[in-house]
Amino acid sequence: MDDISVKINEIEIDVDKIDVDKNDVDKIFTFDDIGDEPHNGKPITMIEISPNENYLITYSKEDSSIAGWNVEDMDKVQLKFDQTVKINKDNEDNEYEIESLCVSDDKKLAYIDTRGYNGK
Repeated sequence: MDDISVKINEIEIDVDKIDVDKNDVDKIFTFDDIGDEPHNGKPITMIEISPNENYLITYSKEDSSIAGWNVEDMDKVQLKFDQTVKINKDNEDNEYEIESLCVSDDKKLAYIDTRGYNGK
């Protein structure tokens, strides 16, 4: 039986290196930049983005709120908080639940909610 050998040339591949300027760390978004924490610190249940990826919304079932974020400057490694919308202000028992939501590039929000049975 013949031995088979393969010779591999050492090739050095130049991979693009992403340099992060130390000053860019200061540009990263923190909730200290705004008065209140979106969703009052409650977990995010759903995320949707506009068709041209200019605007992002997050929904928290526990807080019954939707927060909007501008994402046009993603090359700056940050989201810019825009606004919070409270849904069903008298929904403290989580009687209503958002099933689907969407947002347009010009920040028009649409959602479908259902009323669940809570035993009352």
